[in-house]
Amino acid sequence: MSRFVKIGELLPAKAITLVLLSEGGVRLLEKGERLDDRIFDVLREFDFKGVVVADSDEDAEAYIREKRHKKVPVSDLNVGDRISFKVRDESGTTIVPSGTKLKEADIDLLVNAGVHSVWTPLPEDDAQEARDGRLLLKLQQIKNSQRAGAIDIDTSEHEDDGAVSVEISEDRLVTDMAEITEQALDERVDAASEEELTERPDGPSLAGKIQTVDSSKIRALGSVKAMVHLHGDVVSNAEQAYAQVRKRQKVSGVLINALCTSVINGLLRDRNMTLNLSGLANSEHYVVRHAINTTLLTSNIAVQLGFSAHQVQEILFGAFLHDIGMMLMPSEITSKTEKLTPEEWIVMKTHPTKGLNALQGVTHLPRTTALVVYQEQERCDGSGYPRHRSRGLIHTYAKIVTVASVYDALTAKRPYRKAMLPYRAMETMLKMVNAGKLEAEPARALVHTLGLFPVGSWVRLEDRRVARVIAANGDKFTRPVVSVVINDDGKQLEKPQPINLAEKSNHAVNIAAPIPRPNRIEGDVRTIGF
Repeated sequence: MSRFVKIGELLPAKAITLVLLSEGGVRLLEKGERLDDRIFDVLREFDFKGVVVADSDEDAEAYIREKRHKKVPVSDLNVGDRISFKVRDESGTTIVPSGTKLKEADIDLLVNAGVHSVWTPLPEDDAQEARDGRLLLKLQQIKNSQRAGAIDIDTSEHEDDGAVSVEISEDRLVTDMAEITEQALDERVDAASEEELTERPDGPSLAGKIQTVDSSKIRALGSVKAMVHLHGDVVSNAEQAYAQVRKRQKVSGVLINALCTSVINGLLRDRNMTLNLSGLANSEHYVVRHAINTTLLTSNIAVQLGFSAHQVQEILFGAFLHDIGMMLMPSEITSKTEKLTPEEWIVMKTHPTKGLNALQGVTHLPRTTALVVYQEQERCDGSGYPRHRSRGLIHTYAKIVTVASVYDALTAKRPYRKAMLPYRAMETMLKMVNAGKLEAEPARALVHTLGLFPVGSWVRLEDRRVARVIAANGDKFTRPVVSVVINDDGKQLEKPQPINLAEKSNHAVNIAAPIPRPNRIEGDVRTIGF
């Protein structure tokens, strides 16, 4: 059962026992979440007179179905209509999955199965979509702080820190989803010159806005907490966006735009902390984790290459969604612990085209995102897939995202192999550059910002001390800034000791070898050494 309740009739609660929705059918709070003064403030800010209260998830979904979808007789369906919810036959077998864009054969299947009506989405209101995106973003930020206990983070020192707010211009967005089909993109690339697929920096570079953080000194606690909190917002927004993908729902481009803006502002505030956070397991879902980390790494590459704020935002949109097609792959393939069979590899190589299908459900989508999704598995020597494109026919943004994606994939543990140490992953990536598979310029940009001993990784010094790499030193690839965490007798230090190996006074201090993160170490792995 669901019912309307006025704002004035709601009472604060540490853990609500019902589901709260907007009158338009947007889920605001789930069972067990906190309803506090800040939530009330946001509801008033968005002119809520009341909310819909549902007794159960089933009641909530029933309300959403009635408000955001309509029941259509099968006889009134047209090719191209989208199905909201999966359709089963009399035996319970799914005959048309949720989110399907109907073809003539699908409609015939429904008729032959004796289905009388189906649910389809109501037409979208772009202004309402944008408003809902802003509302959900504000609510999510409050929920993050509730969970993290980080309500009182002091960010006063960053109130005027050069933060940017970026919106992708309307003329860069997809206006007709027919533009981003497999056939349309193939025709576009086949007819294009290398120049037409090349994007160069255009406008003021974001690099000039990066704040200088002295990594030879331990950061202020408030600054570290602020970065962790910002990263938490990115993770939460990513989980929300990919949950929409999994459920075959419309994916909010407003939400993704906000996520990308948060990534940019984190980079501007503290580049090395952003790089450190990119190497962490921040989600239980590999595709989501890979999307976040690839986006963080891509932001550093794009800024290093001199792109402007609007260009970086657009590149990050593609980075975040580059593997969206993997969400639609059979789990028996994506979770397989043995080597894939030739037949399974054929299926696996369809994920870029499945990604294009998934993009049909993303709002406020930049045109270049489709090319990134479609071409991220291509290689400069023509050995990639799905079209074996070579360097001149791969879009600039896809080449950039590919470098970030390859590096993150190598450092990630997968069902069929162990994770590589960051140092070994960097070596492997550079070998791919030398073999002509990856574009050299974005790879050099990643090495310049991440280092040969990547930021966030662990090393053993020649004197047996254990340290964490906390900053790269530009072209001094093997002489990063490290923070000693464990002394030479194996004991963890109460306070880390930063050392800039590029300084002459530290010429006698050398890295002996890269190592995995020590098992017995106390503290928050996100911030140790920083």
